[in-house]
Amino acid sequence: MKNLKTFISTEINHIVVNFSLSNYTWLCSLVVATLTFYNAQRGQEEWLEAEMRPGFQKRVMSI
Repeated sequence: MKNLKTFISTEINHIVVNFSLSNYTWLCSLVVATLTFYNAQRGQEEWLEAEMRPGFQKRVMSI
């Protein structure tokens, strides 16, 4: 996962320095990938936080 994040960051920096319209679509895709990773990480943090709340297991099991 870290290699992928490094690759995306390197690609974004390269495109920003050498910007051309032909790279715009690739830049947008990289930005979306970055946002997806960020949201996935936040979602996991919220899930872990919710698991620590009292009664979490009881509510999940009743669903």
